[in-house]
Amino acid sequence: MTMITALAKPSEIEPNAWRRLCEISPDANIFYGPDFLTSARAHLPSARHMLVATASLDARGARPLALLPVTRSRLMASLWSDPLVAITTPLIDEADACAVGLAAALQAIERQTGSRLVHLPIMRRDGRFHDALAAACGQLGARMTAVSEHRRSALIGTGDPEAFLDAALAHKKRRELRRQRRRLAEEGELTSERLAGGAARDALEEFFALEARGWKGRAGTAARQSPSQARFLETALYGATFAGGCEVFRLAHDGAAIAMGLVLRSGTTAYYYKTAYDETFARYSPGVLLVEDITRALYPDPSIDIVDSCAVAGHAMIEAIWPDKVPIVEILIDLDGNATRLNAMVAALRAKQALKRAVKRLIAPIRGY
Repeated sequence: MTMITALAKPSEIEPNAWRRLCEISPDANIFYGPDFLTSARAHLPSARHMLVATASLDARGARPLALLPVTRSRLMASLWSDPLVAITTPLIDEADACAVGLAAALQAIERQTGSRLVHLPIMRRDGRFHDALAAACGQLGARMTAVSEHRRSALIGTGDPEAFLDAALAHKKRRELRRQRRRLAEEGELTSERLAGGAARDALEEFFALEARGWKGRAGTAARQSPSQARFLETALYGATFAGGCEVFRLAHDGAAIAMGLVLRSGTTAYYYKTAYDETFARYSPGVLLVEDITRALYPDPSIDIVDSCAVAGHAMIEAIWPDKVPIVEILIDLDGNATRLNAMVAALRAKQALKRAVKRLIAPIRGY
């Protein structure tokens, strides 16, 4: 089997074949689709030098078997990641040849970057890609190991949303949420909307304004406070709405949004990507009420297998409502199978992460969040 490999800018990849791969990839990842990667390359400093490795069965790239966006540091090549990216699982074809294509793409990354170490920052451990990666490493004689692991909340499966919420939440909490929703409705008009297409595009600016008025605005991490992040998100999300890949959930009181959430969609996977709420309504738990509405909308949908919360591990609010978990793993590969070099880099990465956590614990009380 002849495999054609290339490293190219996102704008140079055949877009229809790329979108097809997004839809059929067993570990669907909208963040590695054309809307997000093209926008990232144009606007985010982290993606300024990012290239996309592909392996295809034809020279035109009409049917890629694997697609991996990659950046190069002094010590290793890494799949592109950014704080605005929830998952970095590469796209692979569902065909049996995907492991061969993945092996060819990894070899292309080594040839082009000169790096024998490849870092995969955030990927699902239970997905098809993980199995294909293990097979590709076996073919190459490479060695892979986990750097870190955690589990994050998700809504998995389909069924009756009310029965699901009754089982997930304590009776007292469920009753309190009904009371809060009822009180809001008594004090004004309470509406819940699921917006797609043009309506979702129109609601994006309202979402970013709501986010900036909350704790992220005080912390300086709201999207509109960073020109590069704002341009990236506006372009990527705007494009995703055209392809049906972005919906906006909106809970409003007397017409004004009190909670909003962005849900992204690729294949049978959805991502609860971003959320914001009006803190003046905090006593009514608008963010929790919004998650209830999202659950009611998505849990009965047979075309969705999983809704990834995109939340940090241990997030109390979302884990109380969506108790299921997806295993997330960070992986490092030595393409030569050099255990000494691999173990040394794993130790360095773990030490760096431990230092970041320590610094975050120190500065959090100072910043007040």
